[in-house]
Amino acid sequence: MGKFIRNILTGFSVVVISLLMVSCDDEGCIESVVSYAAGSIDNSDAESASVNSFSVWGIGQEKDSAMLTNSTSLSGIEILLNPNDDYTALKFNFNMARDTISDTVTFYYKTRDYFLNIDCGSTTFFDIETILHTGHFITDTEIINPEVTNEKKINFKLYY
Repeated sequence: MGKFIRNILTGFSVVVISLLMVSCDDEGCIESVVSYAAGSIDNSDAESASVNSFSVWGIGQEKDSAMLTNSTSLSGIEILLNPNDDYTALKFNFNMARDTISDTVTFYYKTRDYFLNIDCGSTTFFDIETILHTGHFITDTEIINPEVTNEKKINFKLYY
């Protein structure tokens, strides 16, 4: 009888350990924990100068703040907003055939912490309230979707 109980306990232990190992998923977080503000840069005037490439840097950032360098695609841009402040200022350099024109674009927003799940932890979401620009090359801005989350969707458009 003792051998029978020992075999049952051993079998039960193997099942419990197997279940525990299966429940410990080593894939971890499969959801994006970063919230990018996504947008595009559109030509509002067919006669305006064509852009060869453009670059974007954070203003007042502590380290290398290049978010994008020498991009030739104006159709999509993703930028990081500062979760520790209520605004982010960016410098856009537009490279044309003969010169470079710079603009400053400032995003004003409210932040909110958002708990994703136990594997991913939390992130910061943003609600864009206003976008201001200097107007050297960029002529207008438009907020398409003010809520910046970890989902990929267009939040703003810049026009030149």
